[in-house]
Amino acid sequence: MDVQYLGLIIVIAAWFTLVGIIYLLRYLGFDVPVRVYYGVFIMLRDEELVKEVIAPLGNLLRRVPGWLIILLTVGLFSVSMFVIVPIPLAIMSINAWGLPSMLYLMFKNLVLMVIAVTHRLSPMETVERGFTPLAPLIPGVTVSLYTFLYIIVAIGIGILLHELAHGAVSSRYGIRIKSGGAFALLFLAFGGFVEIDEEELRNRGLLVRLAVYSSGVFMNIVLAYIAVALVELALLSPSLTQSLLGTTVVYVANSTDIALKNGYVITAVNNQPIASIYSLISILSSANSSNVTLTVFNPADGAVLHEVLSTRNLTMALLGYSAVHKPVGYSR
Repeated sequence: MDVQYLGLIIVIAAWFTLVGIIYLLRYLGFDVPVRVYYGVFIMLRDEELVKEVIAPLGNLLRRVPGWLIILLTVGLFSVSMFVIVPIPLAIMSINAWGLPSMLYLMFKNLVLMVIAVTHRLSPMETVERGFTPLAPLIPGVTVSLYTFLYIIVAIGIGILLHELAHGAVSSRYGIRIKSGGAFALLFLAFGGFVEIDEEELRNRGLLVRLAVYSSGVFMNIVLAYIAVALVELALLSPSLTQSLLGTTVVYVANSTDIALKNGYVITAVNNQPIASIYSLISILSSANSSNVTLTVFNPADGAVLHEVLSTRNLTMALLGYSAVHKPVGYSR
């Protein structure tokens, strides 16, 4: 069996094991607040969450002026959607104030897709012109099982706080919340919800409604700043930089022309640490010479390699993904 699919099989097996445990507990008479649909979809709905968590958060927010909450939530949401997501990118060696907004990326990709079709461009030529490709997170295929476990935790925390923000702001303005919960599909898709009284929400002013809708995105950006701060702390330690950061090579177009292999981890370019695929692209774009020296880690045997490659061949040959990576068998 191909090793790259082993992680996916393990995740699916763990899912159905969890489903089996839920059915067993129900059969034994336990009250499990989780519903399973067709064995592949799980939803948790809890009314006590409102009383024990969301309502106290709403009371805490009543100490903050209402105009300030509206300004922060609606303002940050608007800037992020229409202009730029204000996230510090210096940690990834990118001299920019943040990421392009989602609407900008969607419009840009749409225009480039039309150009690619009309001019019959190859996928790589389309990417070179600025198309932003997206890859699904499939454990064992596009992301390692080890990394996927971190992603599950991060997604869970993100969804929880995102929905709590919606609920807390709703409660702050006295809008009734019926219940809250979360759902998952085969450990591959996650989501959460707070069930807000829609009629009460519609009766509030436009700015209050916008504050409720925008509060989740506001919390996401706050979490992004916290994550960046944690990565900054990690970069202060050379051992953590070597063992946790890097970009994993998942595909090599011309494997006979370069020494890189699938599964290798690029940890530095010209002795500059690589925190993600974005920092790799940024360093390659700003390279003063046609050649760069890559520091590469081989998780299979723990070897650290130094490869000199042309920036042109490297850009054209590699497709990678950004990940917090901990090499197997690594020791310093």
